Amino acid sequence: MSPNTVPAVIQFSVDMRHPEADVLDGMDADLRALVASSAERHGCGAEVAVDDGLPPVAFDGRCVAAVASAAEATGRACERIVSGAGHDACYVASRGPAAMVFVPCRDGLSHNEAESIEPGQAEVGAEVLLHAALSLAS
Repeated sequence: MSPNTVPAVIQFSVDMRHPEADVLDGMDADLRALVASSAERHGCGAEVAVDDGLPPVAFDGRCVAAVASAAEATGRACERIVSGAGHDACYVASRGPAAMVFVPCRDGLSHNEAESIEPGQAEVGAEVLLHAALSLAS
């Protein structure tokens, strides 16, 4: 489509993540208000639909700290993120302590048919997981 073309319909998605459900609800309300006011201002229609409203899952603080410490101890970078995917660990967390270790994938693709991980990255993830597990076991 040419940049000069004005489409009849535009569809896009917004991925909002936060560890607290109340904050997510506020973000949703703010987005809906913004979309409604923008549509009114520009004289067009707009619709907001929620495709996937998974509730946030809080992982065990001790497990998360063990993963962060293990990453630091092995000289790896660690960034705490809120995952929006329905990982098995989210279901495990409803039954007991859990955390996750994410490792970089080629081109940043995750949960995608093209997802691919280099063996060295898998080794790094396994090393961090091992150190975290040993720390929690002692």
